[in-house]
Amino acid sequence: GDDLLYFVNDRLVVRHVCQSWETQQQTDGGLKFTRSCVDDSRQQGDRRVYQNEFEINPAGELSRLRFLLHPDYPTMTMTPIENPS
Repeated sequence: GDDLLYFVNDRLVVRHVCQSWETQQQTDGGLKFTRSCVDDSRQQGDRRVYQNEFEINPAGELSRLRFLLHPDYPTMTMTPIENPS
C-alpha cells in the first residue's frame, strides 16, 4: 500500500498508512474502488480506520467520490450535479 501525507501550510501534520485499492463490480455494471487507511500516529487502541472510495458508473464517468481530505474533519462525499444549468 501507499501512505497518505496530510500537510497544513507546507508542514506535515500526519501520515496515514493505506492498503492497496480494491475493486468491486457493481450490479449496474459500474465499478467501486475502495482503499482502507489508518492513522498510524495514534496509540494502538485510538487508531481511526476509514475508507476512501470512488465509483465509476457504467458509462465510465465518475459518479461518487468519498475521501478524507483532512484528518481533523469528517469524510467528504461529492457527487456530480445531475442537470447543471
